[in-house]
Amino acid sequence: MSPILRICILFVLFWNDKCINSSASLRGVPEWDLLFQKKSNQHQSFSGSPPIHPPRPGISNPLPPGGLSKSPSSKLPPSNSEHTPLAVVDSDAAFTLYHGRNFKVIQNLIFNFSYLLIQQGGDPGARDWNVNISVFQDPLVNFTLNTNSVVGFLELLGCASKLRGVPATFGSASTCVSQLIVQGTIPTFELEGDLFDHDSSTAKPAFQALLGSSNEESNLQNQSNFISFDAWSDRGPLQRAEWIKFLASFFDMEERANDVYNKIQSNYQCLNASSKGINISKPSVAWMTYSMASGIWTFSKESFKLQLISDAGGLNLDSYNMPSYFNMSIQSDVDVFHSVISSLDVVIDETHSTDPSEYTLDNVLASANITDSSNFSFLANKRLWRYDKRVGINNALGQILSPCRNTLVILG
Repeated sequence: MSPILRICILFVLFWNDKCINSSASLRGVPEWDLLFQKKSNQHQSFSGSPPIHPPRPGISNPLPPGGLSKSPSSKLPPSNSEHTPLAVVDSDAAFTLYHGRNFKVIQNLIFNFSYLLIQQGGDPGARDWNVNISVFQDPLVNFTLNTNSVVGFLELLGCASKLRGVPATFGSASTCVSQLIVQGTIPTFELEGDLFDHDSSTAKPAFQALLGSSNEESNLQNQSNFISFDAWSDRGPLQRAEWIKFLASFFDMEERANDVYNKIQSNYQCLNASSKGINISKPSVAWMTYSMASGIWTFSKESFKLQLISDAGGLNLDSYNMPSYFNMSIQSDVDVFHSVISSLDVVIDETHSTDPSEYTLDNVLASANITDSSNFSFLANKRLWRYDKRVGINNALGQILSPCRNTLVILG
C-alpha cells in the first residue's frame, strides 16, 4: 500500500438498475463524485460554526387534532402495526420525523418549515392543526424541483420517475435524469413568476410539491407546496446522507431509506477503520479555489470538507495560521503561497469554470504562477484533483459534495 496515498472505491447499491451512471471520458484527473459519511456519535467534533437551528420540538409538544398521539421517529411502531416502518433518525440531523396513525409531521429545523402528510382516509381536521404548516397527500405522486442536490437521493430511492417536470434552465449531472429530460420523458417549462403554482385550475403545470432549497434567493419558498430540502447545510457527512430519510417520508419509502442509509453507515465504518492503522502515513490535503475575476487563491475552511479529509485518514492543512487569501499579482503573496502548497501531498482544485471541458492543468499552473512542477509533490505525483469529470445538461457538475452518489472515495 502506498505510503503517500491510496484510493479505495466502493460502489453503493443503486436500487434502480436502469439508472446506472455511465462513466464520462477521463481528462487526466480522477472523478470526485463522492460520498463520505460521518459516524453519528462524533458529530460534536466538527470544526467551524454549525448552522443555527431553531429549538428542537420535544415529545411534549401539543397533540395533533383528534387526540392522536405523535411519536418521535426513533421509536418504531409495534410489530403488529400495518404502517410503513419509520425512518429512524440516528444522528444529529437538522430535521425531525413524527408519525401518527394516519399522518406524518416532518420538520426542517434549519429554516423552520413544518409539513403535515395525510394518508388516505386520514383525519381531515388535521389540516387545521397549524396555520403555518404545509399539508400534502401521503405519499406524493408527482413533484417538480428547483435544486439538483436532491437528484442523487431520488435515484437511490428509485423514485425519480415521479418527477413530472423541471424548469428549462435546470441542470443535472445524473445520466438517467439527463436522458429523461433530453428525451422529453421529463418535460421542461419556462419559469415565469409563480409558475410552480400547484393550482390545477390554471394553465400552468400542476405539481403536488416543489422540492427546492431555501438557500436560493427566490420567492418559491413562499408557495404552499414548497418543500425545503437542505441536505447541503447540515454539519457533517453522515448527517447530510441521512436526509434520504427526510425525502423518503414524502413517498412512503422509509424502509428503503433505512436500508440505504444503514449500508452507507456500515461502509463508512469499515473504510474509516481501515484508515486508522498505526503505520499508515497521512497525506497532507488542501481544498483550493482560484477567483478568475480577482486573481486570488484561497484555502477552504468549511468544516464539512475538513471532516471529509479527517475521516478519510488525511491530514488537513492548518490554514488558520496563514493569510485568508493570496493575490497572485503581489510577489510576496506568491512566495508564501508557493511555500504552503509545496508541503501538500494532495490538492483538490475547486475553481469554477464556465466551460469545464476547457479547464486544464495549464490553467492551474498559469493561475498559480508555477513554472516548475517538480517543486510541488502534488503535481509531480499527479495528485491534483477536480470534481468536474461528469458534466450534465446546462453544465451541471457531478459535484464532490453530493452526499448520495454511486462512489465512495477514501484517502488514507
